[in-house]
Amino acid sequence: MRYLWIVAAVAVPALASPTSKYDRVWHGYEAELAKQCGAKHLEWLAPAELRDALDDYKQSAPRSIARRMSHAEERECRNSIAGASCSNVGDIEVAEEAHRIQQAAAHVCGEYVGCREQSDCDRLGS
Repeated sequence: MRYLWIVAAVAVPALASPTSKYDRVWHGYEAELAKQCGAKHLEWLAPAELRDALDDYKQSAPRSIARRMSHAEERECRNSIAGASCSNVGDIEVAEEAHRIQQAAAHVCGEYVGCREQSDCDRLGS
């Protein structure tokens, strides 16, 4: 009986944690986005809208980070037909690895007024 509790205690956290690279990368980004501007519901940005914001962020990031982001985009999209999503994952992964996810999320928060539903979002100044 004691062994069942140990297995359950180990298995439950494993089920709750992100398993794929995509899930892991998005989990950290969306948590930071929710912390900074959750009421805007920017998790509903279309991939192309997020791509625009990340491109703007990349232009303002230190050159070494921007280069890493470009390399990550190429790597993630090399064997993909997923459009902007693969580039987004590459950029967000670099931002997290460089401990700059807070700055990247703040940049995205600053570019959009908010979203009403999936892919129905308003950009500032639009």
